[in-house]
Amino acid sequence: MIFILIFLLLLHHCLLIKYRMEIKLFDCFKDLEDPRRPTHILHPARNIIYIAFAAILCGMRTWEDIEDFGNERIEFFEKRLDLSHGIPSHDTFDRFFQIIDSKLFARCFANWASAVAGEVEGKVVSIDGKTIRCASKMSDDTLPIHILSAWADENRMVIASTLR
Repeated sequence: MIFILIFLLLLHHCLLIKYRMEIKLFDCFKDLEDPRRPTHILHPARNIIYIAFAAILCGMRTWEDIEDFGNERIEFFEKRLDLSHGIPSHDTFDRFFQIIDSKLFARCFANWASAVAGEVEGKVVSIDGKTIRCASKMSDDTLPIHILSAWADENRMVIASTLR
């Protein structure tokens, strides 16, 4: 769950062209399986992911903020999504992102980020690594947690990130 939020928060720094984002987003996330029971689905996964991405890009940080963002811009989303049941509630966003396969989501996100980031050959790519202090004391692991990220300066986007 926390990794999904981290991935979504990374999007905040992206500068994207509206239609390019929509096409790439839907293409890259088509393999993400929706684990919810089909008879209980009011809001397609496509809607939940799209609204969450757009809200995070605009600075929203909580599920309540994302729901409010969707409701305030419902006309925008109605032009792009089937919102026959309205904007998903904050509880729906929360439950959805808790139950999806986080590893598959990470792969889909990486594919999308790569598609949007464009070519980086000959461009500045900054590499940054951090070790989270006292992380080994907070868990049973004896090794500290390390984060390594690659930032494409021209695209203003994290193009790769790993956590151990």
